[in-house]
Amino acid sequence: MICAYSPEPFKQLFKLLNIFLFFLDDKSVLTARKSDQRRAVGLYLEIGNTDTASPAIHGDACLRFSNTHSSSLLFALRALADYRAFGIPESNAVVDIKAFNVASFTLNNLTRVFLSPVLPGRESLKLPITAFLVEHKPSKKKFMFDLGMRKDPENLSPAFAQLFSSKAITFEPFKDITELLTDAKIPLESIETVVWSHGHFDHIGDMSKWPKGRNIVVSSQTDLSIFPDNQNSDLQASDLDGHKVVKIDLASSNLTIGGMKAVDKFGDGSFYLLDAPGHLAGHMIALARVTPTTFIILGGDTLHHVGALRPGGAFQITVPCPGELLESAAGKISTDFFWSSGSLPGKFDITTRTQPLLALSDVDGSFFVDPPAGTVSVAKLAAMDADADFLTLVTHDGSISAALPLFPASLSDWKKEGLKEKLAWLFVDPENPAFLFSPVSHGSGAFEVAHVVAVGHYLFETTVIQFSHPEIGLVNVPTSMLVSFFVNGIITCMIEVFFGLRIYRVSNGRYKLVAIVIWVLAVAQLVIPLVPVFTGSSETIPLVAFLTEQTWAVYSAMALSALCDLLIVVGLVYFLWNERDHAHKRTVVIVDKLIAWTVETGLVTGTAATLELILFAVNAFDCEHFSLDAAKYLKASQGDGSLLTVFLLVCTQTHYSQISTLALLYALSAAV
Repeated sequence: MICAYSPEPFKQLFKLLNIFLFFLDDKSVLTARKSDQRRAVGLYLEIGNTDTASPAIHGDACLRFSNTHSSSLLFALRALADYRAFGIPESNAVVDIKAFNVASFTLNNLTRVFLSPVLPGRESLKLPITAFLVEHKPSKKKFMFDLGMRKDPENLSPAFAQLFSSKAITFEPFKDITELLTDAKIPLESIETVVWSHGHFDHIGDMSKWPKGRNIVVSSQTDLSIFPDNQNSDLQASDLDGHKVVKIDLASSNLTIGGMKAVDKFGDGSFYLLDAPGHLAGHMIALARVTPTTFIILGGDTLHHVGALRPGGAFQITVPCPGELLESAAGKISTDFFWSSGSLPGKFDITTRTQPLLALSDVDGSFFVDPPAGTVSVAKLAAMDADADFLTLVTHDGSISAALPLFPASLSDWKKEGLKEKLAWLFVDPENPAFLFSPVSHGSGAFEVAHVVAVGHYLFETTVIQFSHPEIGLVNVPTSMLVSFFVNGIITCMIEVFFGLRIYRVSNGRYKLVAIVIWVLAVAQLVIPLVPVFTGSSETIPLVAFLTEQTWAVYSAMALSALCDLLIVVGLVYFLWNERDHAHKRTVVIVDKLIAWTVETGLVTGTAATLELILFAVNAFDCEHFSLDAAKYLKASQGDGSLLTVFLLVCTQTHYSQISTLALLYALSAAV
C-alpha cells in the first residue's frame, strides 16, 4: 500500500488511493463497526489538518490510519457523505422547517466579546435574530425553536435593559415572533411547545404574549432563577408564569451524536436536542431530519459568525469555495491577521486554510461562559458541517441574511436546491456585510486626500505658476497651506483617538485614565490649528511674521503630539503584554505581532516628533531664511551628498511646521 505524508495538492490523491487499495484487499468493509467508523472520521480530519500539524505528526497519523481495521479506511471517505458515521440512527420520520427573521441588532463596540481577532474598524457587529418553526410530519404538531427578542427591551431585566439604554445594543423597529406568526395566519394556540436553545433575551421572546399553558423546553442545566432573585438573570416571572417548563436531561442520555449528548424529542429519529456547552450553561442545539438522509442543524449561539466554523479542510472537500469568491477574497482577507500554507503577503489562499478564520472570544466579559468548552462544541459541529448531508444554520449568521429563504418557504429540500453551496461561502465575500477579515479605516482617508490636495495646490502655485517669483510663495501664507494645517490636525486627532480607544478596550480600572488623557491631548491638537487658520491672512501676513506670532501654537502642538505618541506606545505595549498571558493560544501570535509593530512604529513616530520639536525650537523664527540658505548651500555644493542630509533634517518638520518644509521644497525646485 501507499502511505506517506504528502504535501498539497497530492495529499487527497494519496488518501483516495489508500482507501481504494484497502477496499480491494478487504471485502468486509461494508460490515464495519461504528467504533471503527468514528475512529476513521477522527483520523481523516487529523490528516487533513495541514496548518497546525507537522509532517511528523502527519506521518504518525498516517501510520495509525494504515494500521486501523481496513473497514475504517472506507468510512474515512464515507464520513463526508453518510450521516450514520456520527451515530445517528436510521429513520423515515422527518420534520419540516421554516425560518423567520425576527429582528436584527447592532452590537456597538462589542465584537470583541464574541469573536477573535477583531480587526481595526470591525469593533461593531450587526447580527440577525432568526427563529425556526418546526412541524413534526408524523403528528402534524408545530413547535418553535427559539423565539427571538421582545419588542420592548426596556422591560427586560435591568442587567440587560441597560445594554439598550446605553446604546451598547441598538436595533430598528421590528415585529416580534408572535406578530410574524399571526401575519402568517398561524394561530399561537396551534403551537404547544417552544424550545429555548438557552435562556438569553434574544432567544426567549416575550412569553407573556403567548397563550397560557405552553411547554417551554430547556436543558436541565439551564439556570431558571428569575430577576430580582438573581440580579444578573435574563428571566423574569412573566417569562414562565402560566407555562409548563420541560427539562431535558442531556447529561444522563445514552445517545451520543457527533460527540454530543443527545435526546430524541419524539422518539422516532426526526428531531434531536444536543448538548453544546460553552456559550451559556444549558445551551442546546437541534438536529432536524428533513428527509430520511439529510439534516438541518439549528446551531443556536454555538457561534455568532460562521468564520468561527469555516473554512476547515474537510469542509472544503465537500463544498469547495467558488472560483470568483476565491479570487475576490484573496486580495481582501488581510494576511497581516490571517494566514495559510499557500498564502503570500497580500494574497490570502483560502484553499490551504484548514482552520476556521475566527475563534470564540475569551477576553474578560466574553459572552461565552466557558470558551474552551465552546471551542470543543464548535469543533464537533464543524465535523457535521463538513458532511454533504448537513446544513448548519446558526441564529445570528449575518452572512446569509439576504439569501436564506424565509417563511413561507420550506428549507426541507435544501440539498436538492443546492442551498448549502449558495450560503456556505458568503461570509468571505468582501461585499457581504458580515465580511470581517480586513481592517477598515475610520474615515481618515477622505481627510488625507484633502490634505494632499491642499499641499499639492500650494506646491503647484509656488513652483509652477510663480516660478520666477519665489518671494510670493515664501513671504505670504497661502490659503491652501492654512487649509492643510486644519486637515492635518483632523487626521492626527482621528488616529490618536483611535489608538486611545484601543488602549481603553484592553485596560481595566484606573488605567483607563491613560486613554482619556490621550483623547484630551488629541482634541487639543485639533483645536490648536484653528488659531492660525482663523487668524492668518494669505494676503497681509508675511511668513516669518506668521510663524513669530503663532510660535506658542506650534510649540504646543508639537509638544502635545510627542507626548501623545509616547503615551500611546507605552500604553499599548504595557496593556498588550499584560493581556498576552490571558489570550487564546491562536491569538498570542497576533498579540506578539501587534506588540512588535507598536514598538517599531513608536520608535519612528516618537523619534520624529521629538526631532521635529527640537528643529523648530532651533529655527522657530528663521524657517524661511533657513530654507533659502539651504537652497543656496545645496546649489553651491553641486550634489556632494549634503542635499539628502539637509532635506531629511528639514522634512522631519512635517507636522505643524509644514511651512518650512514646503518652503524648502520650493527653494530646492528653484535651485535646481
